[in-house]
Amino acid sequence: MTLSNVEKTMILSKYIPPEFREGETIENEAPPTLVDRPGIYQQTNEEYHLGGGVSRSTLWTHFARTPYHARYADRKATDPQKLGDATGVAVLEPGTFDARFYRGSDDRRGKKWEADEKIASECGKVALTSGQYDDALRMAEYVHRNPMVRKLISGEPSIEQSAYALDESTGELVKVRPDLHNHKLAVMGDLKTAADASPEGFQKSVAEYGYHLQRAMYPLIWEAAGGGRVNAFVFIVVESKKPHPVVIYELDPHAAEEGLEVYRHALDDYHRCMQRERAIRHENEIRKNQGGKHFDDAQLEIAVRVAWPGLPTKVTTIDLPPWGYKLLKPV
Repeated sequence: MTLSNVEKTMILSKYIPPEFREGETIENEAPPTLVDRPGIYQQTNEEYHLGGGVSRSTLWTHFARTPYHARYADRKATDPQKLGDATGVAVLEPGTFDARFYRGSDDRRGKKWEADEKIASECGKVALTSGQYDDALRMAEYVHRNPMVRKLISGEPSIEQSAYALDESTGELVKVRPDLHNHKLAVMGDLKTAADASPEGFQKSVAEYGYHLQRAMYPLIWEAAGGGRVNAFVFIVVESKKPHPVVIYELDPHAAEEGLEVYRHALDDYHRCMQRERAIRHENEIRKNQGGKHFDDAQLEIAVRVAWPGLPTKVTTIDLPPWGYKLLKPV
């Protein structure tokens, strides 16, 4: 299999230990801004996800699902995520919206949508349905009406900048990409679209998607990377259906503390898995250099999967959940 330059750079920056990087070169086109060291960087969303470091989404998947899911899950954006990304751009970088998103057909069925995606790809844009495109612009209009939001986005805040910092305990590179940071107010904000923006509804979203982990790690990594002080973190939530109410939430300190515990637990376990993978790669490199029996590239990628535990591979007995019993009592 032939790797692209982007894929080569991604592997070098994220998976291969520093001692194996010497002598590696990337030829032809200039590589994108992929990062493998601490600091604040201006990157595209694609560059952020391809570059080194472990992100909040990876740590949450590691914690809420399994390490195997975190390491090998498909990172393709879902439709709600695309709508959320488009809304974020429409709110925070409206001047770039048309250059980044393409208004396609009313739905994703048939050859019309295939043509839309082809045109969008050729233009370097993300294809949205006509409804998504219009919804993103309309939601942005409602968000801009909120006085608190207008205050946060005034004064040239940092918008979608990537922050990278080394964790002191594990040495792992951790990355975050906050939607905005107002330096003067020392407030960090993250925009969310939600089906239900009520306190009860968004509370469920926080628990399901790990937003408390985000609340804990974003200020921590941002400050460590040199991005500036963060005295408050708020979620700007806009409901995805009309009339698009906009609500600003701040997490209870106890919930933020839970997020910090999740962060520490997930990162420590992620580090253990990475250490096992690095050890396998290191041992294989030694054997290869010494002319001994070793894995080829394809075999090695299969071999390192043992470092990332997943769901049970043996026959496992399960029971009904307590609420599943209708006639008998749960044991």
